Formats: sequence, structure tokens, C-alpha cells
Amino acid sequence: MPKLRTLSTVDAIVDELGGNYKLVKALGTSSQAVSNWRAKNKLPAYTYVAIIRELERRNRTAPPELWSMLPAVWHRDLRDIVRKLPGPTSYGAPGRA
Repeated sequence: MPKLRTLSTVDAIVDELGGNYKLVKALGTSSQAVSNWRAKNKLPAYTYVAIIRELERRNRTAPPELWSMLPAVWHRDLRDIVRKLPGPTSYGAPGRA
């Protein structure tokens, strides 16, 4: 597996995933929510699996601190669990195409 390029800000993640509009559609959230995430440089925990999956599909990753939910030492283990979960091949809420 090639080395993943780390995106270190929420702005970089949102831009990589196609901008506010595409993230709103993929995650079923509001544009105001995405704007707030950018302003705070924090993502809600429920977005972790979908965003990490899509970033890794693009040979990218992001530090877990952007989600404010786990110590960094757990990130590798959680990422391995995420890879084993069944789910869509593109990002979005579970069960959405």
C-alpha cells in the first residue's frame, strides 16, 4: 500500500472531498454544519468512518485529533477496524449509495 498523504486541517479534507456541497450531499448534513466544522477545525465523530474510508481510497489520511474523539495511539487500530467493516465503496452515510 502506498504511503498515505496526511491532510492536517478540516479545510484540506473538505477540499479534497470536493468542497462543502459534495460533503453536504454525501453525509446528509447542512451547509451551515460544514461551514462550522471548517471554522472550528473539528469534525463530528459520526463522520469518522465515512471520511477516513474516502480519504484512504484517495491515498490520503487525517489525524484523529480533527475528530476530538480518540487518543492518537488508537488511530491505527481504529483504521484497521474501519477497513474490515462492510460498507459502500464511496463515502456517505451507511446504506446510502
